Amino acid sequence: MLKFYILIYLLFVVAFPQEIEKKEIIYPEKIYHINFTDSITYIFNERGLHIFKIREGNVHEFLTALHFETSEGIVSEIKGSQFIIYKPDTLFYYDITNPECPVKVNQWNIQSGLKRITGFGDNYILFFSTSTYLTSVNADSVSFVNLITSLNNPRAANYPYFFLSVNNHLQCYRFLPDNSFYLERIITEEKNFAGVASSGNLLGYSTAYKIYGPWYTRIKIIDISQTDFPVLFDYYYYPYGAWGGVFWMESISNNYIVGWQEYGPDIHRAVLGMTGNVSKKFSIDYQVNLKFNNKFYAYSYINYPWFGIDTLRPKDLYGTFTPLHCVESIIKTVKNKVSLLKNSFDNKLVFVDSVYYDGNLITNDSTFLIRKSSSFKKYSILGNSIVYSDSFKLMESYQKVIDLGKYIYLKDNSGLYFGMKENSIVRTIFSSNVYKNTTSAFLFSNSIFVLDSVLGIVKFNITNDTVVNKQWQYNISNYSNSFTLKDSFIVLRDNKKLVLIDINSSITVPVIVDSFNLISALSYSDLITTHNGIYLKGKSNNSFLLKFLIKNGKFEYQYPFNLDNETDFAITEAEKKLLIVTPKEIYWVKDTTIASDIKYDYKEIPAEYRLFQNYPNPFNSTTTLSYRIADAGQISLKMYDILGREVMDILNERGAAGEYNHQIDCNNLPSGIYILRLRVNNFVSSKKIVVIR
Repeated sequence: MLKFYILIYLLFVVAFPQEIEKKEIIYPEKIYHINFTDSITYIFNERGLHIFKIREGNVHEFLTALHFETSEGIVSEIKGSQFIIYKPDTLFYYDITNPECPVKVNQWNIQSGLKRITGFGDNYILFFSTSTYLTSVNADSVSFVNLITSLNNPRAANYPYFFLSVNNHLQCYRFLPDNSFYLERIITEEKNFAGVASSGNLLGYSTAYKIYGPWYTRIKIIDISQTDFPVLFDYYYYPYGAWGGVFWMESISNNYIVGWQEYGPDIHRAVLGMTGNVSKKFSIDYQVNLKFNNKFYAYSYINYPWFGIDTLRPKDLYGTFTPLHCVESIIKTVKNKVSLLKNSFDNKLVFVDSVYYDGNLITNDSTFLIRKSSSFKKYSILGNSIVYSDSFKLMESYQKVIDLGKYIYLKDNSGLYFGMKENSIVRTIFSSNVYKNTTSAFLFSNSIFVLDSVLGIVKFNITNDTVVNKQWQYNISNYSNSFTLKDSFIVLRDNKKLVLIDINSSITVPVIVDSFNLISALSYSDLITTHNGIYLKGKSNNSFLLKFLIKNGKFEYQYPFNLDNETDFAITEAEKKLLIVTPKEIYWVKDTTIASDIKYDYKEIPAEYRLFQNYPNPFNSTTTLSYRIADAGQISLKMYDILGREVMDILNERGAAGEYNHQIDCNNLPSGIYILRLRVNNFVSSKKIVVIR
């Protein structure tokens, strides 16, 4: 009870030294404008100007971010190596001779209300709310050459033509090399023009018709590369079926038409095929940037579920960030690429390695699997490298797969299965239809611990890789729960209580060594283990995190940390920093409780398992054993006499990938030849050692 009141006091009263050093937005919520070339996309968002490389398969690779004070009302135009950008009241000139690295050349204050910029021969046409200007822009100056019109009617420009609708007439002006222009022809329709657009060799327009009550739209597409302006498409479009509606054309390419359509209060922005079939439909707050290369981006800074070319979503641009909490790393996934990120001394995520994959990604605390159908590839994080470490194939289909090293946890609707890897094929060694609600599993020594949300924690012992026996079961409340493994302890959240179970014992019943009552008014979810501690996630008005250590077989509460919103998150550590990753943000939190003797030296580790010969050998009393493991797992190091009898259990604990040294004292052993055996995951190796008296 005392712990309970202490936790309440700590959580709500005491101020802790843990502070947010940095907060970075992963997915900008506000997208103000997008422009693009065949190979580069420029996105103006709340963090500035972000530049992406468009690769094969519509894969967008983030290149860099430029400082640019963004806001609503941004428009831009790309013409050759000129990138002209308007932000309310200011016009910017950027040189994109190297499109991956725009260079600011100049900027000027201009009148407000600019809605659109269109390249027009050597010049530009600037469409303001109440006027349209032919404008010259170069590195030194911007100047208005001609006032084309003071009307705000539907209008479009496509060198050498400028199109202006007046009631049911479309005036087609042709510009001469000296920038003068004349009225070349007038296109007359029965009804007023509802929209005009032109690009490439195409002119498109929509007119509104009222036929026996409802409004309808007539769409025409004309080829302006020929002198007689032949009509390519001419059809009626019914935006809302029998209810009719009006389509206001805004832009056109060789494959798409973009505009907004309305019927009463129902308004959408739509992307049509050339014959009027609807390719995409968006809410009216979306903008669509359409180019003549068959690409379009749809984006919104009001409603932000996704934007992009067809179905490109924010995570396809910025990636999915997943912390691997046992190897102080974050992996970033974009399309079919996994990148390994490490934290730098100045709180920046630094790219250190990557792999391409084909399949589905399954992450663990220190590794990840690539699943393609029934085949799996396992990758481990070794220092600053992603290393392929294993592969296996399942003979059946399962809902959940957890790689435990040598063994595999499997689950489907029928129950629970354990498999063992043999020559890259997983052989089933245990199955049970009793445990149908298992959620997670851990391997410790030759035992697998499984959490069933209804039945509790179950310990299964494995003998000779073939015989699986249930040793004990710890019953839990019928509430939400989770568990994790830390050293030789299981930490269980059983509803509103933490339970510490010692699993380093061969006793056939669970050994409860400590418990900790949580605040009943709050809700809790997952437990996370890192090198330094145990973290419990929870929610109240906002999401929060509680940190615990295990010292002398007891819980030692450290601190709470509150996020400023209610969201899911994951964590990892880096030096004396706690990195908290939410779906939209990353927090760098100074953690003063991380022990100073915790080492985070990310040196390169060869991608292999190896047991080295002990030194010295032969020896009299003490010798040093050395080995290398390629990925985290349960490490068993034992010594046997020549008859196969175990004489020393040197090590039996879970360890991370790396190189290890252990000094052993053999003063109690008689002279003779002994066998040293290392077993880690699916790796087994032996060495002869000689004791001389």
